[in-house]
Amino acid sequence: MVPIPKRITVYNVDGTENQDGSIDKKVTADLNIKGRRMKTQFLVTALGLQRVILGYPWLVYANPKINWKKREFSW
Repeated sequence: MVPIPKRITVYNVDGTENQDGSIDKKVTADLNIKGRRMKTQFLVTALGLQRVILGYPWLVYANPKINWKKREFSW
């Protein structure tokens, strides 16, 4: 993990500040999703039950095909 220059405050969906604090580190890791590998930079924080959240910038970059009704993900 590598420190980031400026801390990022984390907010919950209801607008309250996350009790686990701000993001102050990042890590670069290999991400392998359905046979597609890519190096990805992750900001590090506690997410409760979730292990990873792939945000809008990643979705734009990777441009996967998502069928929300069927809950299917493909390239």
